[in-house]
Amino acid sequence: MSFETNGDSIEAVTLRLSRSFIEGPDEPFARDIAASFLRTALPSEDKLEADDLIRQISNDYRGSKTMMIHRDVDRAFPQAPTPLYETFLGHSVEGEQSFKHMDVRFINTQSGGDHLLIRIDLARPDRIASPCGAPGRK
Repeated sequence: MSFETNGDSIEAVTLRLSRSFIEGPDEPFARDIAASFLRTALPSEDKLEADDLIRQISNDYRGSKTMMIHRDVDRAFPQAPTPLYETFLGHSVEGEQSFKHMDVRFINTQSGGDHLLIRIDLARPDRIASPCGAPGRK
């Protein structure tokens, strides 16, 4: 994970996941890290808007290994894949979505190996800055 700051606050945060981690035997862990990253970095209003994407990443496990989950876990899955989820799966090179307070961008890169970059721009002059899920302020 990397952070970009302006000295006083975080302006952007990027999570880098190896494609082999996302598509390999540890897929559930890669999905959990990506979904947790989004849940943590996005403020509440943006999390609501990103709910379909987060649930797709969390719940669309495609592996062949048995996965144990608690019986009370909501495994509901939005059927129409979001454009960012298509990028998560590696079906497209890049996808971006602007939410009320943050911009989220997924990029598949081959620089230094095959990776997925999940970048969240945390602060904009006209938006609420809310690094790591803390209450936002103007």
